[in-house]
Amino acid sequence: MKIFIITVDEPLYTAATFRILLSSCKGIVGVSFIKGMFTKRRLLTTLRIRGLWKSLRLACIFLSTLLTGGRVHKLFKRHEPPIPVYPVDDINSKRFLDKLKELDIDLIISFNCPAVLKKEILNLPKRGCLNVHFGMLPEYRGLFPIFYAILNGEKEFGITVHYMNEKLDDGSILLQEAVKINENDDIFSLYPIAFKKAGELLVKAIKLIPEGSVKTTFNDSSKMTYYSYPESKLISKYRRLFK
Repeated sequence: MKIFIITVDEPLYTAATFRILLSSCKGIVGVSFIKGMFTKRRLLTTLRIRGLWKSLRLACIFLSTLLTGGRVHKLFKRHEPPIPVYPVDDINSKRFLDKLKELDIDLIISFNCPAVLKKEILNLPKRGCLNVHFGMLPEYRGLFPIFYAILNGEKEFGITVHYMNEKLDDGSILLQEAVKINENDDIFSLYPIAFKKAGELLVKAIKLIPEGSVKTTFNDSSKMTYYSYPESKLISKYRRLFK
């Protein structure tokens, strides 16, 4: 099965997911890194959640990895054999679609992808497109699901591998796993766990597909909850939890 990955080169956590994937899956034929995740609004929100000093450390890490070629880029390039990296400006462009057709893709994995995949690319791979979401769908759709799970006093959050359709976080659910939230956990203690679990779930999902043992669960939109960028008062409430 030929697998193509669409992701971003996020330097803190993403490499953990793909180390697991690359060590277990032999069919990855290419990867593209999409721009657009690190928007001004997302960076400011992260700054306000983390606080100034922790954010300065984060900025240094980002700058360092940018200047040295990107941590996740290197992971794919240093793999044996190396995984080809295909530059792309628009994943929905005819040019990119033609490249995927040329590679004869069976499965696309979207991970942390900030761009919306349109119908043409979603329908292209023979086995569909998979996405990982850090929420127990259909609940916690949208942005910062782990942040909101902590804020809502949840005892656990979910990781979901689901098929993609034209609506965000809406496709049929393939696999899910709950992760415990301990009393002193914040989003930054849970992120490493979440990204590692994401890699493990993706490996399980990829193994199920060619075996023909895929059983999906309906992602019922009537039961969904949705979250967007947190307002200042919610960030303040969250930070008071850890004082």
